[in-house]
Amino acid sequence: MILAPLPAGAPTLLPVGFSVLLAAHHFVLAQIARHPTQWLLTLAIAAVAARTALASVFCRFAPAPRPDEAVPRAERRRRQWQIAACEAAGTVLLVFVARSNPVWVWAGTDLLVPLLALVFDPSAGVANRPSMLRVTLVSSAASFVAVWIWRTEYPIVEGIVLALLAAAVQAARRALLTGILLLGFNLVLYLLGWHYTVKLYSQQRLQGWQAAWPVLNLAVASVYPFLFHLRAFDFRAATFAYSAANAFTLAFLAMSDAATENSRIFRFVLFLAFAICAVFQYVPDTSVDRVDAFEQALQLEAKPTAAARRRQADGPRRLCAMLAVLPYLAWITALAARTGTVDIVVAHFNKPLDGLAESILHAIDPGFVRSSRSRIIIYEKGEYTDEQLWGALRGIAREGHDEIIHLPNCGREGGTYLEHIVAHYNASLPSPSPAHSPAARPLADHTFFLQAHFAWNWIADPRLRRTVSRKSGFVSFGPYLTNLCGLDSEVDAFFQGEREIFEAVKGRECVAENEGDRVLSTWAGQFVASRKTLLKNEYALYDRLRRMIEAPDDDPIHRDYNPTGPSTQSNPGFGHALERSWPLLLRCDDPKIARECADVSWDPEKCQCYD
Repeated sequence: MILAPLPAGAPTLLPVGFSVLLAAHHFVLAQIARHPTQWLLTLAIAAVAARTALASVFCRFAPAPRPDEAVPRAERRRRQWQIAACEAAGTVLLVFVARSNPVWVWAGTDLLVPLLALVFDPSAGVANRPSMLRVTLVSSAASFVAVWIWRTEYPIVEGIVLALLAAAVQAARRALLTGILLLGFNLVLYLLGWHYTVKLYSQQRLQGWQAAWPVLNLAVASVYPFLFHLRAFDFRAATFAYSAANAFTLAFLAMSDAATENSRIFRFVLFLAFAICAVFQYVPDTSVDRVDAFEQALQLEAKPTAAARRRQADGPRRLCAMLAVLPYLAWITALAARTGTVDIVVAHFNKPLDGLAESILHAIDPGFVRSSRSRIIIYEKGEYTDEQLWGALRGIAREGHDEIIHLPNCGREGGTYLEHIVAHYNASLPSPSPAHSPAARPLADHTFFLQAHFAWNWIADPRLRRTVSRKSGFVSFGPYLTNLCGLDSEVDAFFQGEREIFEAVKGRECVAENEGDRVLSTWAGQFVASRKTLLKNEYALYDRLRRMIEAPDDDPIHRDYNPTGPSTQSNPGFGHALERSWPLLLRCDDPKIARECADVSWDPEKCQCYD
């Protein structure tokens, strides 16, 4: 096929236009990535399949090129579908990456394409290496800087690996078997449910974006090979387009004021860095060899060059190109296999639902939670209906995966926590008790016990992000203090219930004159505890405390002091005692923690107990 010459300026304008299109695609995907995975994958694969089917029809009926340039039509159609398999695998990975952190969609996936191109094309000419090395160093450095500092104090390994895999699929168009292998790998992840291991922090959803994304996906899948076919892209221009797409996406974020803890100045600086990176990559170089591997891969009608034929005939090198992805596969498989589980348990009673949604977002945002298989369980003690709650949590919680459970309004938040522990305790034992319900699930590896808002958010935030880890046994999200037989160290208040809990846990009487009986205490009743920690106590102890805190109004326990008014079944004074006694109850009662971990402290070695 004879290609018409491109208009003047087209080699520059086309990559810029493609960058805007790619940025819009990634930005919209970041906004809808929390939709059900089946729905997203159906849209993605349908768009790629539609484009490939049209291309196959075109290959079937288009006029044949000159004999000396011809590639058999059957071969062209086969290559179209093979490339589509790679694109489908890459899109699947994009969805998974977007669930983890939308930054990886643009900063990790696309800028690492040059890096993976080196891995997947070991037979590339030596003359290509200087310019490719420059592009690789600049783009990969920018990618990892973005991943490192955007919203998270620490990088999440799973997300970086997913980004690398997605980039590998893009670079694997010359090793089509690798793309098919990755597609199969991700289907296995999907069937095992591991695609829900991470959550997206950006929850914005605008009307019409769900319909816009498959259209953009189809456009990107069509324009990219078309530009190569028109010879409007070489390796340098393609890398420029991807880097510019990052800059455009960050500009979209700044204009939309997407939820982020970073300032507008930070976003502008990051945008400027990507823009400079893109311009730098488009500066002409002095490389002798301009033959580009991407162009060779996507020229479906041109006669293969001698270099391409050598690569096809060189079996060992092709095998090395395909085996290069195996370390990534092994790494992500090992990470997925050991990914922990997290339950976000929220006690709620008639608080505004927008505050509830904000608190849950705050809890699921830290890297530890996003890299775990997490579920949200709302215990509603008020008058909100399921429809109202699911509506308020749309884009955060999913019906069929997360839960809403209605309880009578008794026992404050402590009663809610005990209801959850008692319901799942027996199913968590190594040999489940015959008394446990067959429908009950075991306790998660870690359970966050929260209320509708963080009472001490300036204390909770650094501990959520920096203190909690897979090794954590107990971490409070409120201030640490001490207690001696019911007397708080920070306020002049005495709670008889704290003495009773001490005696139930320690198995002896608390002596007010004995400083050795001073134990760690906390306020707010919001904390995280591991399953191992929760199982340190017998079921009978939790059940006894549950019955005490939910006792009817005429029970003698309501004679105890209650700082918020008369003690009743819905507002028991014993609830304040339990709120302060969770460290004691969960065997994290060393008063040294209160001395060493000030209110704003988060040191993992000083602010928690390990299993």
